[in-house]
Amino acid sequence: MKKFVFFVLALFMGIFCMISSQNVWALETVVIKEVYGNLVSPNSCEKVVLKGQKDKDSFYFSNVWIEIYDKNDKQLGVIAPKERGGYEPDVIVENFTDNGTSQIFYAASSGGSGGFGYYYVYDFSACVQTTLFDFAEFSKNNRLEGKYLDCFRAQVSNSDGGRYLIDLSDREKQYKNSIWQENGKLIKPIDVNISGVNAVFPYYSHYGEICNLKVYRRVTGLYNADLLGYVLTDISLLGGKSEITSEGLLI
Repeated sequence: MKKFVFFVLALFMGIFCMISSQNVWALETVVIKEVYGNLVSPNSCEKVVLKGQKDKDSFYFSNVWIEIYDKNDKQLGVIAPKERGGYEPDVIVENFTDNGTSQIFYAASSGGSGGFGYYYVYDFSACVQTTLFDFAEFSKNNRLEGKYLDCFRAQVSNSDGGRYLIDLSDREKQYKNSIWQENGKLIKPIDVNISGVNAVFPYYSHYGEICNLKVYRRVTGLYNADLLGYVLTDISLLGGKSEITSEGLLI
């Protein structure tokens, strides 16, 4: 009996190893995109190559990384994002800091109905890698809170004391009856959810002739599809320092 059990286990492990090996070999390394910019110094020109591994039958990339080469195709460095998987990974090279060099903006979609993504900005001046923006660090350091209020309203507040009020008095009666009494008083305290970073878009600012970042975070009520709005945050990376320049609520 023991020999039979050992044989079955050995057979199972052999099949598992074969499947795992096939999955590894099924992934192929591909060049996703190539762009050029003066990353190292104001007068240099480097090639940025975005690579990743994917199954030929899938749109999902894993083990994504960025390689940087000089004009003689000598590799100067490799950047591996913290979140190395995703759909439609992309890079652009733009001036975010106004330090005379360009920086790398990386983005990838997580997929799914949540609409989340992974976003980073990297500086490579003098061949030294610095992360100027990390979507996860931004979410951790810039928390928002939300709750329903009396009089058919909801509130979103930030750690600096800023508050945004959302008027929900035009919602259907069934929705309002699940939150408020007829006189507008809350039936019970209910939180409003503010997500982590959903999307980050670089945009050109003609005032400083540089690119800034606009961060979107979803505000939802009773359920995920109950969209109340978006908190939009503008971020400047001028001088290599991340700074919130404005924030607002989009209904």
